[in-house]
Amino acid sequence: MAKQYETLVCKNISNNYEPRTCRYLLSNFSKPNHELFCGNILTVAQRKSIARYVFQNKANSEDCKWPSSVDKNNENNSLVERNLAFWSKFDATGAKPSTVPNVHAIPHHYLKWTNEIQRETSEKQFIQENVPQ
Repeated sequence: MAKQYETLVCKNISNNYEPRTCRYLLSNFSKPNHELFCGNILTVAQRKSIARYVFQNKANSEDCKWPSSVDKNNENNSLVERNLAFWSKFDATGAKPSTVPNVHAIPHHYLKWTNEIQRETSEKQFIQENVPQ
């Protein structure tokens, strides 16, 4: 039973690591009291592109190219650097790039970041309509 639980945790972390990270970064771009807040300088689509770029950059991906929809200027470069510095606070010593095979092989290196994402999303309160549209 413990082995099955371990397998489920590994699969959950590795399958959801990238989408949850991108969603987490995107939500932080919009929080005025967060250190990663980017103001109104970027549209939501551009923020999504930057979040994906940050993830790919952290994973040392070969297909990591600056998003074409976002101007490459000092302000946007600063945003990316702040994101990478913020994320590195949660890195385990000796952690490898956050690719899916690495996350699946050694999930304990990525639990601190995964826990931060889970903590942040559990605090969100979603508005629910009384009658769905």
